[in-house]
Amino acid sequence: LIFDTELLYYQATQIVADQMGIPYTKELYLAYVGVSDEEVWAAYHERFDEAFGHQMIEEFIQAAFQQTLEMFQRGEAELKPGIHELLHYLDEKKIPRVLASSNQRKVIDTLLEAADLTAEFPKIVCFDDVTRAKPDPEIFEKAHALLAVPKEELVILEDSANGIHAAHGAGISV
Repeated sequence: LIFDTELLYYQATQIVADQMGIPYTKELYLAYVGVSDEEVWAAYHERFDEAFGHQMIEEFIQAAFQQTLEMFQRGEAELKPGIHELLHYLDEKKIPRVLASSNQRKVIDTLLEAADLTAEFPKIVCFDDVTRAKPDPEIFEKAHALLAVPKEELVILEDSANGIHAAHGAGISV
């Protein structure tokens, strides 16, 4: 929602797959957009373990993650249009916010730091804070608890079907 990361996730994974000789495709990547990392990794193991072995697929997953982080650290994830304006508006109106992301905290911190946005999100709920990924509403329930604002006064900005389902499950407008 804040960063244009999807293409970078794909590119990083494709680079590593090509280096390792794993038949990875953009179609395979797109099949798992909006799904938790754990589910994607389990799917990679199910799909590739027999041909390449469990250990090699673990190495593939770790190398793809590292490649992605390096791209993020270099600032390759562009901000989506309107982010600065939205943050300015929220500040101007004194509207509190929580960043609720399915990403790992390390990824979120890397992205925010590279874009000089760390101070804009003092409250974050992420993959590391929940036991169930979207579409489970847990992440939004935890974000709601951090704000201590009635659900009727909240709105969730979301860009994935699983996130929309999670918001509805939490009883919060999207």
